[in-house]
Amino acid sequence: MNNRKKRKRSYLLWSLVFSIPIILRVALFITTYDDPFLGVRTVDEADYHQWALKIASGELLRESAFFTTPLYAYFLAAIYLMSEDLFVIRCAHFILFCLTLCCISLSSKRLFKFPFSLIPPFYIGISFPSLFYECFAEKTSLVLFLSALSFYLLIRAMKTFSKSDWILSGISCGLTLLAHAALAPLLVCVILSILILKRHDLKTATVPVLLFSVSCLVGVLPATVHNYRTSHDFVLIAWNGGQSFHTANHLQNKNGLYHPPSFVTKPELMYEELDYKKEAEKRNQHSMKPSELSRYWFRQGWKDILADPALAVNRYLKRLRWSFHNVELADARHPDFYKNRFPPFYRYLPGLGIVSALGIIGIYFSRTMPEFLLMRLFVILFPLFMSSFFIYGRYRFPIVIPLVLLGTVTVERFYARVTKKQFSLLVMPLCALFFLVMFFHGNVKEYRETYDESREIKNITGGYGKEALRLEKLGKLEEAINVYHIILQSNPGLYDAHYNMGVVLLKQGKNEEALKKFIHASKIDPASSASYSNIGNIHAMNKDYEKAITYYEKAIFYDPNDPVFYNNLGAMYMLSGSNEHAITNFKKAIELNPHYESPKKNLQKLLGVH
Repeated sequence: MNNRKKRKRSYLLWSLVFSIPIILRVALFITTYDDPFLGVRTVDEADYHQWALKIASGELLRESAFFTTPLYAYFLAAIYLMSEDLFVIRCAHFILFCLTLCCISLSSKRLFKFPFSLIPPFYIGISFPSLFYECFAEKTSLVLFLSALSFYLLIRAMKTFSKSDWILSGISCGLTLLAHAALAPLLVCVILSILILKRHDLKTATVPVLLFSVSCLVGVLPATVHNYRTSHDFVLIAWNGGQSFHTANHLQNKNGLYHPPSFVTKPELMYEELDYKKEAEKRNQHSMKPSELSRYWFRQGWKDILADPALAVNRYLKRLRWSFHNVELADARHPDFYKNRFPPFYRYLPGLGIVSALGIIGIYFSRTMPEFLLMRLFVILFPLFMSSFFIYGRYRFPIVIPLVLLGTVTVERFYARVTKKQFSLLVMPLCALFFLVMFFHGNVKEYRETYDESREIKNITGGYGKEALRLEKLGKLEEAINVYHIILQSNPGLYDAHYNMGVVLLKQGKNEEALKKFIHASKIDPASSASYSNIGNIHAMNKDYEKAITYYEKAIFYDPNDPVFYNNLGAMYMLSGSNEHAITNFKKAIELNPHYESPKKNLQKLLGVH
C-alpha cells in the first residue's frame, strides 16, 4: 500500500511537471495570438525566413559556402512545405519543447532520485527564456532540443560506454553544431571526460573517442560537402566564425555587445556576409575563399585585441559575467518590451541567475561524482569560449541544461545537510550562494542602455513593412493590406504604412479608401510630396481638375525636381484649358529629364492645337 501511494504521488508530481509548463504555453499563445509584435520576422528571423523560402522552392544549395549554421533554415523549409504561417512555426516549437522536456526528464531520472529528479525539467518548463524564445521564428528552440538530446545520450554513454551510445551521441552533437556552431566546446568536454574517466587505462579510451569523433563528423558532413561543392573550399560548417570574432573585438566595440564595424551596412546576416567579404577583398586586393575570409577576420580581431589589451580584458570579463547573468541581453528583440506585453505573471518567471548560482556551487559539490564530470567541464569551458564573441541570451541558453543539473546537486546536498542538522556545514555554501545570486542579479548598465521602446516598435514595424512589400510584389494585395492593418494597430502614426497601404488600395481600384490613406499620410508628414501627388492623381481620375492642380502644385513645392509632377500638372492645365500654363510645365518636365517621353508627346499634342 505504501509503495502504491508513492507511485501515485510520483505520477501526480511528474504529470504536474509536464502539465504546468504546457498550460503556461497555451495561456501565452491564447493571450498573444493576435499580438502584432509577435507576428513579424526581424533580423535573423527574416534572413532565415528568406533562406527557408528558397529551400522550400527547390533551391537546396546556396551559391557559396554557408555563412551561418544551416540546420534551422532547412527545418523551417520543411515546415513551409505545409505552411508559412507563424502559428504553425510556434506549434513546431511547442513540439520541440515537449521533446526537450522529455530528454531533460530522462537525464534527470538517470542522475537523481525522486523527488529531486523533478527539478531540472520543471525549471526548464517555467523559465522565462524558454517561453520567450519559443514565440519567434528563430533557432533557439531547435538548439535547446538538440542540446538536451545530446546531453541525455552523453550521460547514458558515460554510464554504459557502449559503442552504439557513443555513435548516437556523436551524431546528435554533430547535428547540434549544424544548428549552433558555438557549442563546439561540448566536443572538447566529451573527449576530455572520456580521457579523465579512463586515465588509468588510456587504451580503453581510444574506441569511445574515435567513435564519438567520427560520428560527430558524420553529423556535420552534409554541410562540409555542400561547402566544398559550392565554393571548392574546406569549410566544416560555416565561415562566420572569423567575422563574429572581429565584430566582438574590434576597437570600435567599447562595451562588448554586438557593434558591427562601420563598413557593415546593416546588422543583418545578408549584409554582414557581403560587407565583410567586400571589405576583406578590398584590403587584400584579391578575391578570397570563405575559409580565407574567416581566417583573415580572426587575425584582424586578434590585432585589435593586442592594440588595446585593457579594453579587450574589460569586454571579456563583462561577457563572462553575462554568460551566467539573470538578464537576457537583447538581440533582435528586447525581453523587457515583451514582458510588458505578456500577461503580468510572466515577468515573475525565473531567469538564469539563480540556476547559475546553484550550478556553480554544484561544481564543488559534484567534484567526486564522475557522472557529472561532463557538466562541470562544459559549465567552465563554454562561457570561456563564448566570451570571446558577443553574447546574447539566446546564444548562451544551452548552458542552462548542465547548470540546472548541477544546481539540483546543490539543492540535494542542502536538503541532506538540513535533515541531518549539519547546519555548520551550510554556512560557507550559503554565503557563496548569496554572493553569486547578488552578482548574477546585479545591474547591467549595457542592458538598460539597449532598451528603447520606440526603436523596438520601429524595428518590428519595419519587419512588417518588408513583408507587406514582398506580398505586394507577388500580387497578393489583400494579404499586403492585412499586414498594413497589423502595422497600424501597433503604430497608428507610421507614415509609411498609411502611404503604402494607399498605394495598394489604388492598385485594387479602391480610390476613395486610397484617398483617405494619402490624406492621413500627408497630415503625418506635411512635407510628403508623394502623398500630395497621389491625392492629385485620384482627383484627376475623378475629373476634378482644380483639386488635382492644387495637390500637384503642393507636391512640386516640396519636391521641385521631380519631372513627373510637372507633367501631371501640365496635363491638368491642358484638360482645364490653361494651355500656357500647360506648356510651361511640360517644358519644365523635359528640362528636368530630357528622356521623359510623356511631356514631349503632351507638348507636341498641345502645340499642334495651337
